[in-house]
Amino acid sequence: MVAAGLEAEWNTRLAELATVEEELARFRAETQQQLSVDMQNRIRSLSRDLPQLWADPAVIDRERKEILALLIQDVTILSEHTEITAHLRLRGGACHTLTVTRSSIAPRKRTPPDIVAKIDQLLEIGDDAIVAQELNAAGVRNWRNGPFTKGQIANVRKGRALRSHRERRNTDGYATAGELATRYNVTRTTIRQWAITGLLERFSCGKQHRWYYRVPAGADIVRGYGGPYAKPAQIVAASNCNSSEPGAVR
Repeated sequence: MVAAGLEAEWNTRLAELATVEEELARFRAETQQQLSVDMQNRIRSLSRDLPQLWADPAVIDRERKEILALLIQDVTILSEHTEITAHLRLRGGACHTLTVTRSSIAPRKRTPPDIVAKIDQLLEIGDDAIVAQELNAAGVRNWRNGPFTKGQIANVRKGRALRSHRERRNTDGYATAGELATRYNVTRTTIRQWAITGLLERFSCGKQHRWYYRVPAGADIVRGYGGPYAKPAQIVAASNCNSSEPGAVR
């Protein structure tokens, strides 16, 4: 029964295929009848001179894409270190292989030296986003004569080997409230309070007044503790900070 069912389905599919082929043949015949001999000759002429058709100013990009879709079945691209290879399979069955050598010319640095120097100065007070905001506020334009973005500042910084704002403040010993809070196992509010009471040094950068904090050189902070015998945090010499004391943090 299974074999009989498969055979019946196979015969049905063959009948459907025959019907489709007949419709296709009829469509082609009707289409050929609609084309005059002159039009048929012109189409054959264009097919033999595809470059001329492609370069014709009357042909728009959408039509060029349609031409490619009619000609090309698929494309396989292989990217190597020094070259790119494209294997093209045409709808007629023909195959072609194109190999292009990668360019070894380094991209030209298009940001003028004076703007790079300005970026270097602004990185002392803020990160890439702040640098972009400051340049745009000053009317400085990028190489495309448009406003700077955070990503463009990062590209210029990396391309010219400029230290980031984070690297600069870390070199000076500064950290964000969150970073110090993690180091001392306290809250960010506690870090800000320590700065207000003079236990930490701080500075702000940018128009958004982002604050950075650091422990004075040669010193450390001993955390306070609450309870009946509460003791406030205090700053001590780094060598005198003893972790056995309640709340002490090296």
